Amino acid sequence: MTILLVLFRFLAFVFITLYYILKLVWLNIFSGFKLQNAVTIPKQWSNAMLRLLNIQVEVQGVIPQGKVLFLPNHRSYIDGVVTCAHFFSSYVMKAEVGRWPLIGWGTKITGTILVNRSNRDSRKETREKVKDRLAAGYSVVVFPEGTTYEGPGCLVFKPGMFQVAAEGLIPVVPVAIEYEVISDAWVGKDTFIPHFFRCFSKPTTKVKLKIGAVFQHNDAILLQQKAHDWIYCQLKNMRAEYDGIKPPAFVDHKVLKPVV
Repeated sequence: MTILLVLFRFLAFVFITLYYILKLVWLNIFSGFKLQNAVTIPKQWSNAMLRLLNIQVEVQGVIPQGKVLFLPNHRSYIDGVVTCAHFFSSYVMKAEVGRWPLIGWGTKITGTILVNRSNRDSRKETREKVKDRLAAGYSVVVFPEGTTYEGPGCLVFKPGMFQVAAEGLIPVVPVAIEYEVISDAWVGKDTFIPHFFRCFSKPTTKVKLKIGAVFQHNDAILLQQKAHDWIYCQLKNMRAEYDGIKPPAFVDHKVLKPVV
């Protein structure tokens, strides 16, 4: 039954993904590219994936409306499904994702901002595109670690988006993502299909998604440190909860206000 389950899920994943890609292609052909469609269609796809793969998401905290910069830690490609189902946002992803079969095609037609972190011009262009999306009234999701990490905790954050947030006094929302099963993380030289089969051969994938308070500041270093510290501590707490042990003592940072 396990093999039949994961085979069904994989084939359904391919066909459902292709359906939503073609749906957006059709809309782009007949009405032109619109950010509203580029955000709405992936959200529909993500909700379909949650049901298909039986990904159960425990959401803690309040998801803010309006234009904000969501900054989640990064465990797996599944993070994109989980966050996209709950946030109404554009995404910044590494350029390699654009070369993935099927998913790469999807990122391009949705206008996902693809960044080559080793290229200075690409990083600069990405910052400008993020500003444009925010100015258009859409929130943006950026994974500040720049790569996946199985934990514990999270990696040091890249500074680029914090500079953008500080310069424009853009509201920042730290987001912590943790999986019940540590091996659900997709790291190292693991490839997509073997990981998919291992991860989704089990009946349920459980995820905790914790939303932090909205804060803003004109000091990029302070923003970076506060977001990192909050996410790191929340991940430690969630891991302790999954492991059935008492979480370490932690008091949330005070909400930062703009300094003018």
